[in-house]
Amino acid sequence: MTKTKVGICYRPWLHNDFLNKIAENVDSIEVMPDATQLEDIRQIKNIATQHNLSIATHCLRSSLAQVGGYQSENIKNYFLCNEFLNSCYYSDHLAYSYIGDTYLSTVQPIKFTYKNLKLVANNLEKLSKNIPGKILIENIVQDTLFKENELTEAEFFNELMKCTPRNVRLLFDLTNMVVTAHNNNYSFENYIHQYPFDSVESIHVSGYTEKDRLFVDSHNVDINMNQARKLAIILNKSNAKHLYVERDFNVTSFSDVARDLNLLQNIVKDTSITTLDSLT
Repeated sequence: MTKTKVGICYRPWLHNDFLNKIAENVDSIEVMPDATQLEDIRQIKNIATQHNLSIATHCLRSSLAQVGGYQSENIKNYFLCNEFLNSCYYSDHLAYSYIGDTYLSTVQPIKFTYKNLKLVANNLEKLSKNIPGKILIENIVQDTLFKENELTEAEFFNELMKCTPRNVRLLFDLTNMVVTAHNNNYSFENYIHQYPFDSVESIHVSGYTEKDRLFVDSHNVDINMNQARKLAIILNKSNAKHLYVERDFNVTSFSDVARDLNLLQNIVKDTSITTLDSLT
């Protein structure tokens, strides 16, 4: 089994004050070009070189599921960032973030239909000719699934992997999938049935909160033990090469990051973990 690299989704406004400390405790750093200034990108590259860390690129504005094709100008910038950082992969979401040239402020879910399957597959076919190396597609939170869906989310990703170039792989966001399943009254196990875990290259995990019996992908609390157990199972299913913690809020010191990193590193060391005691 390939050793999974544990890292952090870097946010300069949160992590810059203790970046060196982070670098000493991770194997990889994932950079978000849309939220990272050039001087921070240069700093990350230098830090990664000093500590022999891998770097990945995670983006928000490719609009890979957009009718009429993805956002070419944004892709050009991502290509340049990818090349400069020598990223191990480029990634974005199974979503659209533009209508025409109008940015929608965040990624938007799509209907899991055969029409959209063909649309996304065509966009990824074209993209694979412009982005060298691995292209990873991430699942997003869907608080309410579309009634028009013809496929489950797992089935959609499974079919997508059958009709895209070999360099297109998956970024499995565990928390997004947990939240979507819970908020739509599915068990997690049933919701991920038929998901193509053999195509998973990387995994995101973040803490979630609960409000009015719904889960909220808040990115502001520690990863819980329920997620940890699910993660151990997913790692065994996927043989993912990268595992990143996402923490975008409520970070005041390195310890706020270290708790999650330590938890993930313990799971990677022993994915047969099944008890609370072995995770603490």
